[in-house]
Amino acid sequence: MNNKESSLNLLPIEATLKSGEEKLTYNGNNIGYKLINFWQWSVSDILSNATRNTQN
Repeated sequence: MNNKESSLNLLPIEATLKSGEEKLTYNGNNIGYKLINFWQWSVSDILSNATRNTQN
């Protein structure tokens, strides 16, 4: 960790298991989508090298 990183004094982020039903918001306002909608869009191509492990 360098001096710049240590001076930010950021708290750790606690990762929690998501169901996909969490509502997406912008500036605290519901935007009409759920996390599952993002997952379906972002990783729907399971054959992509970015999604799957390419090592045998």
